[in-house]
Amino acid sequence: MQQSERFWPIFCKAVEKHDLIDDPKYNSSLKRHENRVDLIKVIDEIIFAKNQQEWEPVFHENGLIFGMVQTPDQVIKDACVIENEYIVEYEHFSQGKIKGINCPFQLGKTHSRIISGAPEFSQNTEETLLGLGYTWEDISSLKDEKIIP
Repeated sequence: MQQSERFWPIFCKAVEKHDLIDDPKYNSSLKRHENRVDLIKVIDEIIFAKNQQEWEPVFHENGLIFGMVQTPDQVIKDACVIENEYIVEYEHFSQGKIKGINCPFQLGKTHSRIISGAPEFSQNTEETLLGLGYTWEDISSLKDEKIIP
């Protein structure tokens, strides 16, 4: 059984829209897909009638799978983000101590870490061009023609 078939009646009951369970436009996964534009409008109207704090216990109590969209301020304070070190403080070469996004997965005993921040604009241009086979004369010419800074 598809998850949407399993959870559709539970969702409809949780949001107190029992009539949607057997509505011919929405009574199967295929029908919900075919009528998704209308269904999104219906669900938006339902969901926007309450705020996050009101919906969260309703969804939990009914065993519904859901995730709240967080603001950037909420994300950096999220217990899972902190515990899993998705955002960490590190020493940036020009900005000093700052917070940045860490590698989102860990590999066994290898702990990921941020070595340095992203380069500033044009910081590695010469090094990159030399690595691509350009000469110092080529680079000077590109600078004179204002192609690179």
